[in-house]
Amino acid sequence: MERFVTYLFLIMFFTGGLISPVSMMADDKVPPTIDKTEPCDGMMEVPVIVTLQVWIFDPPVEGEKSVSGVNPDSVHVWVQGELIPVIVRDIGNNRVWVYSANPQSFPPYTWIHAEVEAKDNAGNTMEPYHFDFFTTRQPDTNPPIIDHLTPPENSVGNLCHPVIGFWTYDLESEIDLSSILFFIDGVQVGYTYSIMPDRIEIYHVPESPFPHSRWVQVRVTAADTEGNIGTQVWEFQTCDPTKDPPALHHPSPGALLNYQWENGQLRFIWSTAESNESYRLRIRPDGRPVHAIIDLGPDNYWISGKLKGFNYALGFEYWNQFSESAFVEWSIAVIDYPGGNLETPFSEWSSFILAPPDAVVLRTPSNFSTFNAYGESPSFSWDRYSNAQSYLFGIAKFEPSAGLFINMVTMYVESELNSIQLSSSQWRQLGSGSYIWAVIAIKESGSYSDFMNYQFTKRAPVIIDDPLSFR
Repeated sequence: MERFVTYLFLIMFFTGGLISPVSMMADDKVPPTIDKTEPCDGMMEVPVIVTLQVWIFDPPVEGEKSVSGVNPDSVHVWVQGELIPVIVRDIGNNRVWVYSANPQSFPPYTWIHAEVEAKDNAGNTMEPYHFDFFTTRQPDTNPPIIDHLTPPENSVGNLCHPVIGFWTYDLESEIDLSSILFFIDGVQVGYTYSIMPDRIEIYHVPESPFPHSRWVQVRVTAADTEGNIGTQVWEFQTCDPTKDPPALHHPSPGALLNYQWENGQLRFIWSTAESNESYRLRIRPDGRPVHAIIDLGPDNYWISGKLKGFNYALGFEYWNQFSESAFVEWSIAVIDYPGGNLETPFSEWSSFILAPPDAVVLRTPSNFSTFNAYGESPSFSWDRYSNAQSYLFGIAKFEPSAGLFINMVTMYVESELNSIQLSSSQWRQLGSGSYIWAVIAIKESGSYSDFMNYQFTKRAPVIIDDPLSFR
């Protein structure tokens, strides 16, 4: 019986009655091919520590599925000319997944060359496959840097109402703004930040002064986008200084600044009796959080006698934004050195106004002026507008019954003029009531400028027929 079975098996084998694996492999004449690699060929910014992966496919013989498959023992991977250990997994459909047994570590900013070879079970050898990739920097494991502590660590003689702040930056990653936490004596507080090209400046102004001769503890944390967290803790002592703050000279309180005339810059002028001092300048819109805190050393401002000056480039976007506020404020104090400690209190806040940057700036009559309805017309004047071809001057009257302004006067004015006065008849025809006036520049391109408007009131005199009956 045993001989018969063996004989039958041999007959079926040699006559084709059964299909053996050997015969199936003999039909496979197509070598394996690379399906994909990770990293792929030519990839940039590959991490310096990575697991190399290769997917190999044994394509089907023409007209039918492959009967061979990739030979796992034949798969070899070289990196920079050195054979590395790999693991081969059969993932079905004549495909295998090959990956490095250990994560590969490469130098940063380097082209890495890899080569793969493989055979199928029929002995077909594929052409060696080459791929190259470029590594990027080392993983960032360092926390953000926190420095420029204000007031400085362990400093004494600080104001009882100081500006508390620090700088933070990261040499490898970005700072995650949402991660910044600010604590004063263990209590979390809000802060104002300013994003600079190489750092983020963060400040907190306490709502009320600290007691005299008090040690204050500050703790701040910041994380980068890689999740590294930096923490800084420091203390300072309060003590009211004896020196007076600088005296403010320009912009004068309530001054209206023209973006075109100022070239987008705010010009601050102050004075102190001393020379070679350092200063801390603060700017904020309409009593809101501080927009900028700027430390100035002797090389950062100009000197003319006792006057010192500094031009701060606000820029069109911020100028336009701040022009919607009722006013902008600034104050200044003396410090021992840039980034250091206050030597005087801050001066009182002084306010000024920013005209819209692309508007014709109105001057007289000033906003909310009042006139006699039957007197002489005032002179309506404005600042010259660059590249104005002509001006469009207008006055509108508020009608309480309709709840809107009605156009009363519209006049074109030559570009050489920047003021106009209505005739007596024009002025009187306006009658009493509330008015607004505005001037629009017609540019050489034919487009119109932005505009601002001022209000004024005309009041009719009270006529008393019988003075004796007036009580």
